[in-house]
Amino acid sequence: MSKNEGEVLDKIFSDMKKMYDEMAKWEDDENNNKNVFSTLAELGRTLVDAERVSFWRWDKRRGKLITNIATGIDELIIDEGTGLVGKAIEENRTLVINDPHNHPDFTGNIEDKTAYKVNSMLVMPVVNCRGETIGAFQALNKKSKAGFDKAEDVKRLSIAAFICGLALASDLFLDEARHDKLTGLKNRLCFYSDWHGKYRPVTDTGNLSFIICDIDDFKKVNDTYGHNMGDAVLETVANILQNNLPPKSSAYRWGGEEFLMVLPNKTLETAANIAEEIRAKIAQAVCKYEATEIKVTMSFGCAAYDSGLSLDENIAVADSRLYLAKANGKNCVVCGDNVEAKK
Repeated sequence: MSKNEGEVLDKIFSDMKKMYDEMAKWEDDENNNKNVFSTLAELGRTLVDAERVSFWRWDKRRGKLITNIATGIDELIIDEGTGLVGKAIEENRTLVINDPHNHPDFTGNIEDKTAYKVNSMLVMPVVNCRGETIGAFQALNKKSKAGFDKAEDVKRLSIAAFICGLALASDLFLDEARHDKLTGLKNRLCFYSDWHGKYRPVTDTGNLSFIICDIDDFKKVNDTYGHNMGDAVLETVANILQNNLPPKSSAYRWGGEEFLMVLPNKTLETAANIAEEIRAKIAQAVCKYEATEIKVTMSFGCAAYDSGLSLDENIAVADSRLYLAKANGKNCVVCGDNVEAKK
């Protein structure tokens, strides 16, 4: 074995050990999975001697291809079916392109965003245990002038792609388990995971507020117009919630027609104002199913996080104010136990 081959093997073993150490950690930290995939990307780069490697995840729910696991670039999001990565995923076949600028499916969008010129490319679809394509491994710019080898480099990259497929399938399974299939919002299971990793540390140094809201007379919607219209209402409301929250805040489907929002670094007053803005937008929105159009309203309860209470007790405070909002005629926001509802 030559010295160079020994160094490559040492690097591969080092990457594998680092990846195993990351996988062995159990942290309520979304960066943990990112670290695993980042190490896998580095393993792929070493195996095929590329300048850069990126790992793309296919978000079928949003119709996007996403990478924040790449050497040399930050997160990129493109539409599914876009460029050579999209083509490899769509057709479920490996592409080796050593003259990409003359390929009809090559787009320069990513080059424009990254200011990085692509001279050669290897894209390998990543599949799960059922053979379903769930992402792609992309290697850019083979260090040798000959470009990527269709036999040897594909064989080498398949090692990392296989491991990536197992890791991504597990990650996607967890992601699906943490999201509501109808609305696309995170669910209650995800909230408790997010709380320990994302939100609880905020309460040590700053403000955090909760908003709980509930669709008024939702049973009447289902009884009058049917459950398909009820689903359309839930989807409309979820979109409004998701699109009108501040950065780093999240909305969760808490159960049935009830939703929970978490606002880190926001005071109770700010949370109440945000809830009021959302309330007004929901009251103005039109929910559609086939030829039927209806409007709905929502009631809101807000509470600031109190370190003297448990998490469930804090949520119960917001929930009790939601009941006050219902008692005050619905379609309003309550942010205290002895204040008039905003409407």
